[in-house]
Amino acid sequence: MSRTMEAVGLDFIERAPLQLTFHADMAAPPDRVYAALADELDTWTWFPTLTGGRTLSERREEVGARCEVHIGGLTAIETILAAEPGRRWAYRVTELPIPLASALVEDWVLTPVRASSTRPLGTHLTYTFALDPRPLAAYLTTFSAASIAAVFGKAASNLDRVLADQATGVG
Repeated sequence: MSRTMEAVGLDFIERAPLQLTFHADMAAPPDRVYAALADELDTWTWFPTLTGGRTLSERREEVGARCEVHIGGLTAIETILAAEPGRRWAYRVTELPIPLASALVEDWVLTPVRASSTRPLGTHLTYTFALDPRPLAAYLTTFSAASIAAVFGKAASNLDRVLADQATGVG
């Protein structure tokens, strides 16, 4: 049985009781990183704990679109909050089968990294996991922040490799 979570907007990120923010630099430019984030969930093979999903709306890359996501043995429903090509991809968890939080938003912000003579345009990726945890989850989240950081780090590294392979025609 799924639990419906609070329908929060992007402003929740700033006021969430718990905010975990992580950073990664990627070789691919922001438009390519964004395209990978906005792509169908079956292409997210680079995200370690994601095992599948599907778009429930006509178009995934629109604000308000809903997606079913299979992650870490759970099925969640997400609603897209921001779809700004080359800049930002954000969503809130709308339904979750466990009482983890009353609200949860994930925000991926893409910032161009200036090109140099030895490096083409790249992306600085900022990922924020913002939630209003339930009491047990608040306790557990303090211990799992390192796990969330490790999953994000692996996902960013995997995505960077996938996009590099695509750019060279390997993938």
